Amino acid sequence: MAKQRSLPDQPHRPFYDEADYRNPNPYIQRTTEQFGSFLIAPTEAIELPGRWQERCGGLPVELEVGCGKGRFITHYAKRSPDRFLIGLEIKFKRIYSIAKGLHRNEAHNVNLLRFDAQYLTHIFGPQELSAVHLYFPDPWYKKERHQHNRLIAPRFLSQVFQCLKPGASLHYKTDHCAVFEEASAMLPELGFVIDRQTTDLRQSPWAENNIETEFETTFKKLGISCCYLRATRP
Repeated sequence: MAKQRSLPDQPHRPFYDEADYRNPNPYIQRTTEQFGSFLIAPTEAIELPGRWQERCGGLPVELEVGCGKGRFITHYAKRSPDRFLIGLEIKFKRIYSIAKGLHRNEAHNVNLLRFDAQYLTHIFGPQELSAVHLYFPDPWYKKERHQHNRLIAPRFLSQVFQCLKPGASLHYKTDHCAVFEEASAMLPELGFVIDRQTTDLRQSPWAENNIETEFETTFKKLGISCCYLRATRP
C-alpha cells in the first residue's frame, strides 16, 4: 500500500508576488496589466483575515473554491450585486481567463486569488464567510498517494466550518457518487447540518435557481446526473 504524504502546516512560499519567486508566469503579468482590479496578491491576502468585509465595501463575502472557466462566479456575481465574491483558483491561465470574462460582463463585485485551498484559514478569519461554493473538485481517488490533495476531507472541511458564519452554508456539487456519499457522512461529524441533498440536481426542487458550471453542462449532454448538497453551520 502506498504511503500518503501529509501536507505541510504552512503554504508554500515565496508567493508569485514576492521577490524570491523564480517561476514568473505570463498570465499573471497579463492579468495584472489588463485586469488588475480583479486580482488579489497572496501577500495581501494573508494580511486580510478578519478584515475581508471591510475590504469588500461592507458586503457579505462569499468564496468559490476552484472557479474553472468562471461561468458560475460570473453569473452569480451579476445576479447578486449585494454580495462580494472571492474566487480561489490555482492555475494562472484560468485566473486570466476568468478576469477577462468578469471584465467583459462588468461583474465588478469579484476578486480573484491564486492560493492553495488547503490553507483556507491562512487567508480567512473565523466566521468571516457568508457562503462557500465548491463545485466539481477533482476527487483524487485513482491513486492513494494523491489523496492528500482531496478537498473532501476533514482538514479542508474543518477549515470551511471555521470560516463560515453561523447560519452560513457550504454548497457542494459533484458527479462522483462515492465521494458525495463520503461527504454526506463526514459533514455532520464536523458540525454541519445538511439541509439540502440530492443525487440528481436537475430533477430536484433546487434546479430552477441553479447556475450550471462548465462541467455540469458537459455532464448534462452526456446524461450524467449531478449530486448536490447544502451543509449549514448551525
